[in-house]
Amino acid sequence: MKLQNPVFPMFFILFLCSVSILASTALAQQQTNITIGNNESFTPSTISLADSSNTQFNYYPVPGNASGPPVPEKGYVVEHLGDGLYFLGNGVYNTMFMVTEGGVIAIDAPPAIGDKYLQAISEVTDKPVRYFIYSHTHKDHVGSAHIFPDNATYIAQEETANQLSLANDSSRPLPDITFTDKYEIRVDNEPVLELDYPGVTHEAGNIYIYAPKQKALMFVDVIYPGWVPFDGLGGSENVTGFMDTPDEITNNYNVDKFIGGHLTRIGSVEDIKAQKEFILDLKSTAQQVIKNVSFADIAKVVGPSNPGNPWAITNSYLDEMTNQCTDELADKWKNRLGGVDIFLDDNCAAMLKSLRLD
Repeated sequence: MKLQNPVFPMFFILFLCSVSILASTALAQQQTNITIGNNESFTPSTISLADSSNTQFNYYPVPGNASGPPVPEKGYVVEHLGDGLYFLGNGVYNTMFMVTEGGVIAIDAPPAIGDKYLQAISEVTDKPVRYFIYSHTHKDHVGSAHIFPDNATYIAQEETANQLSLANDSSRPLPDITFTDKYEIRVDNEPVLELDYPGVTHEAGNIYIYAPKQKALMFVDVIYPGWVPFDGLGGSENVTGFMDTPDEITNNYNVDKFIGGHLTRIGSVEDIKAQKEFILDLKSTAQQVIKNVSFADIAKVVGPSNPGNPWAITNSYLDEMTNQCTDELADKWKNRLGGVDIFLDDNCAAMLKSLRLD
């Protein structure tokens, strides 16, 4: 009897196995409604600066609510907030300073503004800087603190002072005055600035800086007027404290003007309310996603092709939750807040992490 060619049956067996595996994977994906490998980005996956004229960055249009005043060629904007208080910003970073009879009180000193801070002050007064206030330690906000006169008095909350001491950074001089909970700067026995430490939010030592006469509040790296928060809920060390901030502000301060340390414009109480709404929406969406996505279901799909690799399953699980959260919120917020296509996924990931671990 003539033997049949063994190649054909072997091919047929392999074909059936392949179909079976694909069918089971498709079924698992249908049952668990996951999208492994489809972690789409709103922004280009690669960036080349070699020929920037031909490079397109297709971000969402900036909502009108997120736009601020145009920044002139000199590189910064100064706006009078009333009674000697001034806003200073360059479209990415911002702060405020106060001119009093005894001199200038400077707050923060972002290197992105640098020596132009002194130029901005000189446009409105010839008085020297007498005080400098640290909002917190982060170098992107206070890395030019050294530009002020040697005889200026530096003030910080004690947690900030401790961190500055550890940093041992000459560009961030150690404070002369530290406080635990509250501190006032007074002129003619009237408080012109009230400093208050609410506990850990963005980082330990981050303080409220309130000008009661002007109803202006500065609190850095937590509320972003007109925009979604920066990467990972502003990199907050305490997400619960971050989420509580809008209520804490509205319950304790009479605010007409808000300075958040970043981006395009002065904020208002409406911006504080908008961030609260966004954070509550983010939290409820993340809570629902945690219920919807099963680690075991992800393992059924990812595990067979990644045997012995629990990180592959874990990463796919986290990615799937982040993707579902982002997809649910993007259309709802893209016309209300700037940067939805840039940092919404990072904010989803941070909220998901906090809800799972904190």
